[in-house]
Amino acid sequence: MKPYLSPAMVQADEALMTRKVDKTGLISYQSNKYSVPMAYQQATVGIRVEGEYLIIMDLEKDKEIARHPLTTGHGNISKNNHHYRDPAQRIEQLEQALRALVGQAQADTLAALLKQSEPKIYKDQLAGVIQEIKNINR
Repeated sequence: MKPYLSPAMVQADEALMTRKVDKTGLISYQSNKYSVPMAYQQATVGIRVEGEYLIIMDLEKDKEIARHPLTTGHGNISKNNHHYRDPAQRIEQLEQALRALVGQAQADTLAALLKQSEPKIYKDQLAGVIQEIKNINR
């Protein structure tokens, strides 16, 4: 069981407010919704405003877990798509699939080349290479 009042909650900054994350991974602030990483679904998080940003904090670890530009108006949703998936997990799955198709040594060499050439689209390149290898093997 989690402690009722953690030290971070007792010593929290006065500007820190709390919000309950809903089942879709969103919190509400001034009639707008903001995404939170899915690991915090149904949890209570801290929020504060810093300039033009809404900062969302893990109360137990006293660390920032999300940052969104404040939205104006009412009924808007600010989403970070990375809050709904774990990119590292998907990459690991793709690397394992590549190893299964071509073997450890060749997969590691190919993955290193792909990562070095275009690191921003590494995951997409892995998926494309796997699909091409599967097409060749048909």
